[in-house]
Amino acid sequence: MIRYLLIGLLVIFFTACQSGDQTSQSKTETPVTALVSSSDEKSSPTGRESTTTKPQNSTLAPQLSSIQSYLLGELTIQVTQEKGKHPAPACTASLVIRKEKDTLLSKAYTPEPVGGNYGISCGFELANHLIFSKYGHYDGTTMVVNQQGELFEMPGGQTYYDEGQETLINFYDSDIWGLSVFDLESDSMRLKMIDLEDQPISVHKAHGGRYFLLCFRGGDIDAPKVVWEIEDEMGRFVRVDIEAESLHSQNILSAIPLAGVSCACEEE
Repeated sequence: MIRYLLIGLLVIFFTACQSGDQTSQSKTETPVTALVSSSDEKSSPTGRESTTTKPQNSTLAPQLSSIQSYLLGELTIQVTQEKGKHPAPACTASLVIRKEKDTLLSKAYTPEPVGGNYGISCGFELANHLIFSKYGHYDGTTMVVNQQGELFEMPGGQTYYDEGQETLINFYDSDIWGLSVFDLESDSMRLKMIDLEDQPISVHKAHGGRYFLLCFRGGDIDAPKVVWEIEDEMGRFVRVDIEAESLHSQNILSAIPLAGVSCACEEE
């Protein structure tokens, strides 16, 4: 009788021990699962960082596109662009020139989304100047900032340069065509013309160091190309009887590459 009683007590004891081990094991496994889950959340914060909160009336408010700053000597040039939605302007932009804490110049623009790109390009440094292109309104503008904080604007958008002569030759290609020649040494306009007869293609330096503009006659890309000479010292631009084939890749001027154009508002 006593033997059976002892056997029963031993069975109860072993059963209680096994139950306690299972309970202990389940308690230690639960925090491990929670820790792994917490680690997964911390290791992938990208979604949170890239999420932007749009204003409830986003159809009225402009959305910030970019702020770019450039150093030129003692100057800081900042270009801000915001892309908006109707009925706000499609693009608002500003160019601010500062020297230390002083604002030397601040100018606002509202480039309209017509004629391809609209907005202000990245800056291009040449001969101690910063050069920008502004697009919109079916035309283009070349903007030049010097180390004194002065801003010069001229017909352009597509800019060629003769670095040895510190000369910019700009044209814009739209429903009408324009041309300008700017001297970086004296910060002066040497030639400006609007409403050209023929559509500019490229700028060349040939035939004894003279500047020429290769063009589509009347904008007709299927017509024979024509050549205009840029006689900037005489303030004129004349069509000349020179073979278009004489203007080629070996005598084309360097250009600020279109691949470097990065209009924050839109690039088409």
